[in-house]
Amino acid sequence: MRSFFFLLLLTNLAFLGWQYLQVSPEGGELHRQSGVVSDQGLALLTELPPAQRPALREGVEERLESAAPITQRAVAKPTSAADSGGPADKRYCARVEGITEAAEAKRLLEQLKQVGAVSLVQGSEQTPGATNYWVILPPYPSSEKAAEAAAMLKQRRISDFFIVRSGEYENAVSLGVFSSRERAEARAKEIRGLKAGLRRPVITSRERSVESYWLRYELREIAQQQALEAIVADHAGASVKEITCK
Repeated sequence: MRSFFFLLLLTNLAFLGWQYLQVSPEGGELHRQSGVVSDQGLALLTELPPAQRPALREGVEERLESAAPITQRAVAKPTSAADSGGPADKRYCARVEGITEAAEAKRLLEQLKQVGAVSLVQGSEQTPGATNYWVILPPYPSSEKAAEAAAMLKQRRISDFFIVRSGEYENAVSLGVFSSRERAEARAKEIRGLKAGLRRPVITSRERSVESYWLRYELREIAQQQALEAIVADHAGASVKEITCK
């Protein structure tokens, strides 16, 4: 009975050894499937340099590579346009505004071309200008009454006036438009001092619109912007504002 169990044990050991060692059909050499014995002990085949690996059967090399530890596998990382070899967007787009003369806008346009600006677009728009102050005698009920007031001013040697003939202030008497409120108040005080029985003068503010020119451009390199800023600085009132490139 003991002999039977001893024989069974030897059979199992032989089977396990056969599973561990395989014979190459081509060369009859014995190879271990997962490792080799080195000076430092047992080492995995995947950890050995390719030159030190024993000869393997066809197809085994690919399976070893696919079985490499996950820490050794390459991990794809997101790349920027520059990392991937694509062109980085170095464009700079801006708008110059605040130019009040058409000739000045034309001269600036030529200067922008000289520094390499492209996609040039120009235009104009109405923008708020300075505030003026208008001194008037409020509208009279008829043109005849307005004419009487004008005649009275003329008698007092006031010549800088006219009768408004239409609009919101029809039959009012205009006494002048001034760029500062101080000068307008001085004019109103002068008329009140006549003591001629005229209506009391009033001062109304008038917003004056001006034609403003603008230029939109694009530079391929931001370094060109330094040259352009020096050019714009020579144009009084002009300013540069960065915009999104289209």
